[in-house]
Amino acid sequence: MQIIKRLTMTSPQKSNRFINYPVKHLIVLLAITCISHRMQAQIKDPVHFSYSVNKVKDNIYELHLTATMEPGWHVYAQEQPSDAIAQPTKITFDKNPLITITGKSKEAGKKEKYEDTQAGIVQYQYGGTLDIVQAFTLKTMVKTTISGTIVYQACTDEMCLPPKTIKFNLSL
Repeated sequence: MQIIKRLTMTSPQKSNRFINYPVKHLIVLLAITCISHRMQAQIKDPVHFSYSVNKVKDNIYELHLTATMEPGWHVYAQEQPSDAIAQPTKITFDKNPLITITGKSKEAGKKEKYEDTQAGIVQYQYGGTLDIVQAFTLKTMVKTTISGTIVYQACTDEMCLPPKTIKFNLSL
């Protein structure tokens, strides 16, 4: 009888301990997952864009897409050497029959040359402020919009965020 009592008393204790062991780990794993997702949601974008349009003369305008980076962050130039591994900044304009894009966009800011001799790469980047200027012509003097997207990647010397796409839309 004592043997039977011992088995019945210890058996539930052991089974509870073995059941609780994986459950405890599952709860800890779920808590870590929730915390990491919450922390990812709190990562702020270290690049802030502002947009403006300036009239140059008659029907000729300039669009200014100005990126301001937080200290320690940079974005990559639109044009990169062939051996660069950087995600170049790319501006795409939505079609508008009332607007003609004139030439290539120009970058104004402190362009830095980053060279990694171990990897054998050279790439161009901007920190602080970057002003991308695009000239365009308004075919007729009517109200319209100029819109499109900017694709860029923000990095520090230690890490890069995934490329980000943002839209812009300005009334003329």
